[in-house]
Amino acid sequence: MMKTEKMNKIAKILVTVFKIVKVLTVVGMVACGVALLIALAAKLFNLAPEMIGEGFNVWTLGPVSLTMAEGYAPDYGVVLWQIMVAAGIAAGMMVVARFATDCVIRILQPVCEGKPFMGQVGENLKKLSGLMVIMGIMNNVLTLSETLFVSFGYKAAEMIVSDKVAHVAVNYNLDLTFLIKAAAVLLIAYIFEYGQSLQQLSDETL
Repeated sequence: MMKTEKMNKIAKILVTVFKIVKVLTVVGMVACGVALLIALAAKLFNLAPEMIGEGFNVWTLGPVSLTMAEGYAPDYGVVLWQIMVAAGIAAGMMVVARFATDCVIRILQPVCEGKPFMGQVGENLKKLSGLMVIMGIMNNVLTLSETLFVSFGYKAAEMIVSDKVAHVAVNYNLDLTFLIKAAAVLLIAYIFEYGQSLQQLSDETL
């Protein structure tokens, strides 16, 4: 009985947390939309860099930030394209995250009531698995776009190669761990569906 009460309490806390996350995804969508519109307006109306922000001469490589000297900053037009692509993909990821949080909340609600094998838990876990795959693909596309901009848009080799640096290679890291996580969630979905069928048989027997 104590374990069930603890499970219900934790599930209720998690529901509250994911409701907050759901609100944050909406904020993220708005922020990405605003960034996309600003970059698009700057591109269409040829707005000067100082009119939309600063730091276009700063090039971030992981934990390292390089401030380019005058005349060596990345092309402003390329930066705008990168902002638009990144903001568009990020906005899409926020939308997917919004649907994912809905699925998680629907999964947790029966647990809050002490009935983890009731409702559509298995079905929502399957949807969550699919959304994880979509999110993983979008994340890889975002990483690929950043790699391409660094390689060809910012011309990394031309900027860094010198007497002390003989060669520069920009590597793309393909992350497929999301497939393993999604497969695990899908497996749990089928386990829950099996549990639901057993629960139904038990109820019918009683």
